[in-house]
Amino acid sequence: MPHRAVGLVEDLAGACRLLVDRSAHADGLRALSREDECEISHLGCNDSASLRALGSFRYTRLVVNRRYVQRERARTTARTSSAIESAALREVSRRGYAKLRVSEVARRAHVAPRTVYLHAQTKERLVDAALRGRAKGLIGRIERWRPRGESADSVLAELIAMHEREYRTESVLLETLVDGALPREIAALLRELDGVRLGIITRTINDLARKGGLRVRPSDAIALAHALLSYPTWRTALTGPGRRRAPRLIYSALRSALL
Repeated sequence: MPHRAVGLVEDLAGACRLLVDRSAHADGLRALSREDECEISHLGCNDSASLRALGSFRYTRLVVNRRYVQRERARTTARTSSAIESAALREVSRRGYAKLRVSEVARRAHVAPRTVYLHAQTKERLVDAALRGRAKGLIGRIERWRPRGESADSVLAELIAMHEREYRTESVLLETLVDGALPREIAALLRELDGVRLGIITRTINDLARKGGLRVRPSDAIALAHALLSYPTWRTALTGPGRRRAPRLIYSALRSALL
């Protein structure tokens, strides 16, 4: 056994020590502080041949080993939760809420049905967690958005590009919220998203109005932009005759009406 690939890890009670493959846990062991490791070349051993083969190696203390295990466990849990929520979102988008089956979610996530029930006890909680998790990221991106351009033309173009980008990125989420026949409590999430979107449009249009870049009243400009940039409008525009030309057509319509 090559001495470079072997480390000695103390077991829970310190009563026994286990040989571990250091290369398999290299990332975790590199993160350990130096004071948590020490040389044990002074330890005695009846098997002198084994000592010659192993040479000098390190062992990690119990507290460090526990920290590493907890970190790996947290990563595994996060990956499993993400897989379950993504699978639930895909299934409810494909089948609709009424025909959603936990067994199909488990199959798509490559976990046992029991694992899905541990993640969420009911179908409604599962769908709610999946949608809210994705919606939280979308809301955060929309709220952080700021136009980089100075002219009214460039600001309007950036606003339209942001809506197109977010619709394409989260089309499964948005289509599910629009057409998923969801329970009222979950469907209310679409109104929350729309409220955030309206806030960004309002702020952008009011900034343009203060700079004298509008030729209509700000309230009318906000209403028109809100209607043309809504998620159902994007779906119709991108799947209809306009397709790839849809963003440019929407920009032309808003520009001619507002600027």
